[in-house]
Amino acid sequence: MKKMNEKTRNVQQIVIRHISEYTDVEEKDIDVSMTLGNDLGITSFDLVSLAYEFEEEFKAESEIDIPKDAETVGDLVEFVKNMLERY
Repeated sequence: MKKMNEKTRNVQQIVIRHISEYTDVEEKDIDVSMTLGNDLGITSFDLVSLAYEFEEEFKAESEIDIPKDAETVGDLVEFVKNMLERY
């Protein structure tokens, strides 16, 4: 099993916190393998709102577009982590 580095762990905690606030699912109940749509009920409209939250949280220099193929919490964590590495 790949060991998670500190930056990834921090991004994961932040992404999960925002998902929790948005869905009312407790942070402790959210796992990276959960699907955004089926498990958490997140719609494409919700993803736009979450992208805005991430822009604010990470003080992004440009608009964040979450890819449409992001299906799981883990996909979202990887996307945000990769986006931060570009800044």
